[in-house]
Amino acid sequence: MNIIRNKVNHYTHWHFNKFILNEINQKDEVLEVGSGFGEYTFEIAKNTKSLTSIEIDKYKYNFQIEFRNMFEYENITIINKDFNKIDLNKKFDVILFCQSIGFFSNNTIKNSITNLLKKDGKVIILDLINNNIFNLNRNIMKKRRKGKNLIYYALKDAQYFLIKNIPDDKRDEFSILLNKYYKILKKLKYDDSFYDVYKYEIKNSNDIKYFESFFKIKKHIYFSNIFLIPLILISRYKSLYFISKLDKLFKIKFLSFKYVKILYRLL
Repeated sequence: MNIIRNKVNHYTHWHFNKFILNEINQKDEVLEVGSGFGEYTFEIAKNTKSLTSIEIDKYKYNFQIEFRNMFEYENITIINKDFNKIDLNKKFDVILFCQSIGFFSNNTIKNSITNLLKKDGKVIILDLINNNIFNLNRNIMKKRRKGKNLIYYALKDAQYFLIKNIPDDKRDEFSILLNKYYKILKKLKYDDSFYDVYKYEIKNSNDIKYFESFFKIKKHIYFSNIFLIPLILISRYKSLYFISKLDKLFKIKFLSFKYVKILYRLL
């Protein structure tokens, strides 16, 4: 079961990453909100002018700092602050929420669009869909990881995506960095103050429509219809558009578990 889960996670990440990179260019200044251990951060940074990463968790922040310095990402600024209270005094071409938008109120997101996004900029949202399939998996994982700090597992998941950005001759350095943080995180006792995916508030359709109301153009894809997972594993990311159309045509969007929204051209 874990092998299947990891394989699906790997390919969904790969497809979504390709989709996001297709929406970003080398001239863009990108703001990533709630960047975690940098699963998307570092690959995006290689394909854009600059990236500002905001992460409130001190362990994830420290890991990102060490990873950035170790592998010399000079165009990344990493900030350890609460996005609800931050004042960046700058506007960005792209604001990116990768499974983080549920931590913020609608008012915070509205203010970020108003104050931080350039007039011709875009917001990219990658998030989960609150449906029966997702909730079933969520409950299973919750029971399996009961009483354990989930930040340790978050790093285990992140390592498979981070390693893609590392040259072969630097893999040993990366392993040392990983082991250092595994030892730190393993000693932590479970506490409600830690990032907890099971307390994540998934935005409902009304919230999404509210965000969309500020923009002229909207694009979206859904991933994935469970019957088409074999196709996903062997096809290119553009096939996600095809799957989204099938979901819409047959009204089986409820079988999806993630989506990407691209909102651009402010009204």
